[in-house]
Amino acid sequence: PYGNLFHHSGEVTNGFFNRLVALDPENFNTRLKLRWQELRSGQFSGGNLLAVFSSNFDELDDYGIIPYENEIWQNDLVPELEQDFIETWIQNRLIYLDGIYQ
Repeated sequence: PYGNLFHHSGEVTNGFFNRLVALDPENFNTRLKLRWQELRSGQFSGGNLLAVFSSNFDELDDYGIIPYENEIWQNDLVPELEQDFIETWIQNRLIYLDGIYQ
């Protein structure tokens, strides 16, 4: 139902959200944009999100999780490539969402 999860564009909505956007009660759309701008300057800033994922990758590396998982699941996961992919995806996703909510 969510399409290609590796693609950075597209959004999952529901009827309630779509109705709020269409009817714009109590300036919903303006408040939504302001909230997005607030989040982007803090919790959802590119730097903050990338730091969270970098910290998580560091923790996986510190505990040797990736080689262990590769052995169990017979994978050849390369942490650096995965981290690069996620960082690029996050940056592209934020650009896409900025285009919708700003």
